[in-house]
Amino acid sequence: MIIVIIIVAVILNVLYHKIFDVVYFSFAGLVKEWTVCICLSALICSIFFG
Repeated sequence: MIIVIIIVAVILNVLYHKIFDVVYFSFAGLVKEWTVCICLSALICSIFFG
């Protein structure tokens, strides 16, 4: 299940970067973006596999 969550998080991050132009001003922004992607992917996976 963790592998599926990571794969979906990467897909979400790629789609996010294709839709929006992203500029990082600090490492905290990068960490926040990946945290949100992982949380959303966990939610998506729990809806489909729950």
